[in-house]
Parts: sequence; structure tokens; C-alpha cells
Amino acid sequence: MQIQDIAKLISAEVLIPQNCRLTSPDIKCVAALEKAGPTDLSFLVNPLYEKQALASKAGVMIVKTQLVGCETAQLLHPNPYWAFAKVSQEFFNPDFGPAEVSERAFVDSTAKIGKNVRILPNAYIGKSVVIGDDVTILPGAYIGDRSLIGNHTTIHPNAVIGSDTKIGVRCIVHAGAILGGDGFGFAPLAPTDKHPGDIAKIPQIGCVVLEDDVEIGAGTTIDRAAMGETRIGACSKIDSQVHVGHNVQVGHHTMIAGQTAIGGSAKLGNWVVVGGQVGIAGHISVGDGIILGARAGVTKTITENSEPYMGFPAQPASQWRRQVAGLRRMVDILKSLKNTK
Repeated sequence: MQIQDIAKLISAEVLIPQNCRLTSPDIKCVAALEKAGPTDLSFLVNPLYEKQALASKAGVMIVKTQLVGCETAQLLHPNPYWAFAKVSQEFFNPDFGPAEVSERAFVDSTAKIGKNVRILPNAYIGKSVVIGDDVTILPGAYIGDRSLIGNHTTIHPNAVIGSDTKIGVRCIVHAGAILGGDGFGFAPLAPTDKHPGDIAKIPQIGCVVLEDDVEIGAGTTIDRAAMGETRIGACSKIDSQVHVGHNVQVGHHTMIAGQTAIGGSAKLGNWVVVGGQVGIAGHISVGDGIILGARAGVTKTITENSEPYMGFPAQPASQWRRQVAGLRRMVDILKSLKNTK
């Protein structure tokens, strides 16, 4: 890929130093600073790695501002990390084989299959399923009745797409994810003198909707709604081992890290960032642009996004840090009080 083509792809400015050691304008791969060679592209985000960047043998490097003293061709971009990710996509395009439906896959006669679709062995396609063009469904995946899979979407091995699920275009569902399992809907009846008590299951008759460009990590579960929809907004990214309860609404461009659990009917806004192992209670809202630090416990609605939230219960990070610092001093304070007696 020519450097000028890369620059056009990411709208970057090309800078060729006078002492540039570039031997070829053709870039063949991407690599880390310390491993990159003359035909590789790398990037610099953190100033702590400037020394490695100056010593790198990369053919071209994406940087935010000109790296003075560097003999490598540079592409100037305000967000090098994003730019590097976009370029990387051009070099790493998984090859799942020819577009064909395997004889060892089960495809119901009522299913509608688009053009250039790959359905690999042991996949199951249920009744009245609609699969768009250029879709890839890998071995062992299950697509339940009446589900819709949008164009250019990939369903990885052993993923389960429950009945009536709607998935947009260019989505990725990784291995072992389960979309459309029953939500945790139960109505308890306490025992009395006249009744032994019971826990009655509430039928979960809603569905799951993924909008366009959503990615779901391996082993993640997204429950179908009790009624209505559980919805994940466009371009949102959910990590592995996340649980999303029934009727949850996630806005667009939201990122949720692993082992997070979101209670039923919670609402997350747009551009929300959720760290690992966060717990979000049901029936509350998290506003646009809010950042939740790892292991935060969100017990009430949050709307102010001026700083990240941390701790349990989740609170502004500055307040949480003061509390932690105070707790660390508590032993010394107690000792001093004891010595004053």
C-alpha cells in the first residue's frame, strides 16, 4: 500500500524529513515501534515511547506532531491511535474461505439467504431467517427463527442468536456469545398459611436489536426483552464476558469492558465508557459521555459527565480518591488518638 494512499485513507499530512531513510514507498504491514522494518507502518501516541520511535526502523510512522530528529517518513494525524487502527484494517482481513453454504450446515427451507454468503459446517439457520449479502456464519453458530442478519456481518463459532433477534450491517458477534436468551423475569409469591409460596416465570416475549457496526465479545450474554426490545446502539463495542439484562438500552458509540453486568431496563447514553467489572443497577440511567472506572458500582442515575466515576457506590473520582486516602490514614489516626489517652 503506497504511503500517499494511506495518507488519503486517514486524511493525514505526509512529512518526509530531509534525511529520511525511506527505501520504498510501498508499505506491506503494520508493526510495533521496536519490531517495525522498512516496509512496515507504526505509530506514536505516548511521549514516553519517543526514544523507541527515534530508534525505530519503520518505513513510515503516524504521529500527532512532527517528531524532530526522526529519519522516518511521518504521517501527521490528530489521533494516531485511531488512524493506526484504520490502516491496520487494510492489512488484516480474515479469510473465511469461498462464499458458499456448506452441505453440513442446516438451513431451513423458509430461510432467505443473500448473495456471497458463507455458512460453514454445523451452523443452524432456523425458520424464516433473513440473511443479508456478504454475511459469514462460522461453524456451530445457531440462528434462531425469524432472526435478521444484516449485510457484511460475521457470526463466529458457537454463537447463539435467539429467535426474533435483529442484527444490523457490519456487525461482529464473537464465539460463544448468546443474544436473545430469556431475561431474568420472575414474580415471587411469599409463603403464607394458605399457600406454600412460588416463583412464577414471566414469559420473555421481546427481542434483541443490534444496530449497525456493533461488536459483541466472546461469551457475552444479551437477554431478550420481557416485552419490547433490548437495544445496542450503532457502533457500540461490548467486550467479552459482559452481561446485559433484559430491556437494557445502550446508546451509540458506547464501549463496555469485560465482566460488566447491567441490570434490566437500565439505560446507557451515547459515548459512554464502562470499565471492567462495573455493576450497573436496573432501572437507572447513565448519561451521555460518562466514564465509569473499573469495579464501579452504579446504584443511582448519573447525568453529570465532568469527571469519571469510581468506587462503590459510584461517585466522582476526585471524591472517591479523597475517601481512599482518608481510609489509608485511618490506622495512624486511631493510633495517635490512642496515644493521647
